[in-house]
Amino acid sequence: MWSAADFAKFDSIETGADKVWIHMVGPLVGAIFAGMLFLLTHPRELDSETARRFAKPHEAAAPIVIEFVGTFLIAFTYACSAVVGNPLGQLAALSVGCMAAAQVYAGGVTSGAHYNPAVTLAVLVRRKLVEFYSSSERLKKRLVEPLAVMFMITQCVAALCAGGFARGVLGDTIGFPALQRIDNDGLVTVLPQGRAVFGELVATAVLAYVVLHSFTSEKSTGNGFFGLSIGLVVCGLTGTLLRVTGAALSPAIGLLGLCTEVINDDTSAQHNIWIYWVACPVGAVIAAMLFHVISFDEVDPPHRIMTKNTA
Repeated sequence: MWSAADFAKFDSIETGADKVWIHMVGPLVGAIFAGMLFLLTHPRELDSETARRFAKPHEAAAPIVIEFVGTFLIAFTYACSAVVGNPLGQLAALSVGCMAAAQVYAGGVTSGAHYNPAVTLAVLVRRKLVEFYSSSERLKKRLVEPLAVMFMITQCVAALCAGGFARGVLGDTIGFPALQRIDNDGLVTVLPQGRAVFGELVATAVLAYVVLHSFTSEKSTGNGFFGLSIGLVVCGLTGTLLRVTGAALSPAIGLLGLCTEVINDDTSAQHNIWIYWVACPVGAVIAAMLFHVISFDEVDPPHRIMTKNTA
């Protein structure tokens, strides 16, 4: 219950009644923006002739927009929750996992909800492996490498934009993937890069493996747990590696190091980005190959290959 001391603290709060407008105007503007964004990506929801005329161009651009927004929100959540000095930093993994689950449910039917260049690569490799072992013309038409490249570029740009917005909210220092510093008898050393590469590789492989099983397997077509499973694995892996390798699990999240200010000549934020651009893609390729071996029964006959979940 409230005590007299608790009420006394309100006198020292800097943001008083004159700042209430911030919490009214901000959410209202955000709600309007969300509504406009939804109509942009779902033009057929409008009933006007003009909307129908531009429906096809909007629907063609909708997957790119969804990938940008989803990646932006996940990266922004990471940058704000994993910042050094956050008293609730141990909950960063939960925040990132919940945001990932929400965005997967929101954008899964539009873009496939990759939000991660490594996941896009895993899906692409999975499709190419199926194409190699199949003569299905329908499947070959759906293997569009340019779209995958556009997804990856969009995801990276979205992460950089999220880092910039996070700096606008938090200041010069934001949360970014970084290697853990180890204190051995007063001697502070950084986690060896080889161990970091192995950790990120295994974690990304697990993430991509879960995504492929939840979203691309014929056996799980029409399931309603895909977003929850992906969100939970992101939460678990982020919590496991956040204070070890930084738990980027994504080359795009790894770019957040470019958006933060270097403190005390510590260039690890920029020098370790290569770890996430090497380990995460390799882990994604391993996951796709493992999935292909396990799900061999979906390759033959050809007409059973690749269900609507991989749109």
